[in-house]
Amino acid sequence: MKLVSTFSSQAEDNNKSIEKKNVILIALHPNEFPFIGESHGISIISGYLKSKFDDINVYLYDQQLDSLDEILKAIKHYKPSILGVAVKMKTFDQMQILYERIGREIPKEQRPYIVLGNSIPHFNGETILSKYFNDVFIGLGEGEIIMNDLYNYIHKKQSFESIRNIMYIREGRIYSTKRSYLSGAEILLPDRSRTAEFYKKGGEVYIEASRGCAYCGCKICECRDFLGSKTFSKKWRPRTTYLTLLDMRNLMELGVKNITFADEDFLGFDDSGIDRAIRLAKAIISNNININFRINARVKSIYNENDTAEMRIKRELAFQALKKSGLVKIFLGLESGSLTQLKRYGKGFEFDEFKNAYQILNKLDIDYELGFILMDPLMSFTEFKENLKFIKQYNIIPKVSSIYKELRIQSGNKLYLSQVKTVEIKKKIQIVSDLDFYNQEYNIITYADDRITFINNIMKQYDNISYKIYYLFRIITQYSENSSKKDNIGQSAFFEIIGSIKNLEFDFLEELMKLIEIHGLNIMKGKELLNLFETKKRFIFASILNNKLYSKYCVLYPTINKELTDYIELSESFTQFEHTNIKKVEEQKKETMNR
Repeated sequence: MKLVSTFSSQAEDNNKSIEKKNVILIALHPNEFPFIGESHGISIISGYLKSKFDDINVYLYDQQLDSLDEILKAIKHYKPSILGVAVKMKTFDQMQILYERIGREIPKEQRPYIVLGNSIPHFNGETILSKYFNDVFIGLGEGEIIMNDLYNYIHKKQSFESIRNIMYIREGRIYSTKRSYLSGAEILLPDRSRTAEFYKKGGEVYIEASRGCAYCGCKICECRDFLGSKTFSKKWRPRTTYLTLLDMRNLMELGVKNITFADEDFLGFDDSGIDRAIRLAKAIISNNININFRINARVKSIYNENDTAEMRIKRELAFQALKKSGLVKIFLGLESGSLTQLKRYGKGFEFDEFKNAYQILNKLDIDYELGFILMDPLMSFTEFKENLKFIKQYNIIPKVSSIYKELRIQSGNKLYLSQVKTVEIKKKIQIVSDLDFYNQEYNIITYADDRITFINNIMKQYDNISYKIYYLFRIITQYSENSSKKDNIGQSAFFEIIGSIKNLEFDFLEELMKLIEIHGLNIMKGKELLNLFETKKRFIFASILNNKLYSKYCVLYPTINKELTDYIELSESFTQFEHTNIKKVEEQKKETMNR
């Protein structure tokens, strides 16, 4: 397959005489998270609308780059007919501020139709309409469909009743319209008008080769409802190879050298998915597209125990071809090293399949990162020990994304939540809170096993004051332009530091395990360990503080340096406080014994 279109010809306006109408799309961003990269959702919706309508202008705004004042100024200036807002996790407070300011600063007759999309509105539409904003539309699932239909309706090309994928309230009653899904051929070229801006700032750039998940069975994932479908053929929808190639060519022309496929499941269905991956890899090579890319894959995509010998060979050939065409890393959703925990997560693969997948990737010398959720509220101490043993047995500390990670039970995780509720009834305890609407989580109050509660309480303190630093380091080592290259001083240092932090975290967990086995739930000894390992962690991070050398290799280094300064000050205060507390406890014990 050869490309015949170019980025410039795609961007060309063939009908300049048409009076264009304005649409603004906004991606909100949580204050607590650092800069990440391009918001793919609004980019793909904008590209879709521009491809469908000649009489439209679409303007993209993102809180990672644009202040709320700048966004309000744009709304006043462009007077859009539709305002689409991506309300991602932990951004509902930002949405409330935006909505309040629109109501205060923009006259009623000039206000646009407001559409709220992404995960929070999708899973909480009724609550938003009945308790917060009763004059907005809620977008369900893919945003391209509702924006297309609403634009047609506003301009008298479609009836209101025929608008798909929306929820709205009228006279106190909530209505939902027909749910539709795009076909793979309808996943069009995204709007890349701000891509270079994100990339130059060190942010990640995303692309799609498919949408949905062929498995769609994980009990800890929202994809099954948000992007998936109950209809088997619509669970996983591959994009046309031509459009994927053209998108990659456009990115290359913008100077982008590294991308991540946002696909939940890059390989998809067995035979057809593998054949498609081989075709795509060959087409990338034949069209001289030189971009490094990362993908998400399931364990069964690499090794499936039900495969024939012929199919196993084909899978390896597919990954060889992908590597040759630019694949530099695979994100693999392992999630646990305990069989009973894996079943609770609903991951749908066997340990023997992981073992074989692990051997294949090592044999092919393809880098990979393992998603791992160590702690969930139903975890037993036996499962905890099984996980640590598994990590050590396979020597995967460098490959695990985070050694300590607590499962976030979000509003869309209904299947996992039902398991928690069953245990709560059986044990007559409250494990999780009601839904924290602003954070979109069911906060964990306690664990079913007191020993896991003890470990998690200590690890949370260890993790809370440094998570921003760790998050930034993960962005650099996962997504940066040099994330697959460790041959320069800066990049080597970042990889070495995050490796040291992971090893330290694993050692801490092992020490906590031993402490419980020997001393039980001894809070004072737990705090002593926390103090010790926090001091060790601070020493590791401090090794690159205020070192201008690293700024040459990482555009995010100024941000890292600021966060490091704040962290070290906070960490020193924390360990001093804990040390004082431990000393007080020891003194009180001595006084009691003397009496």
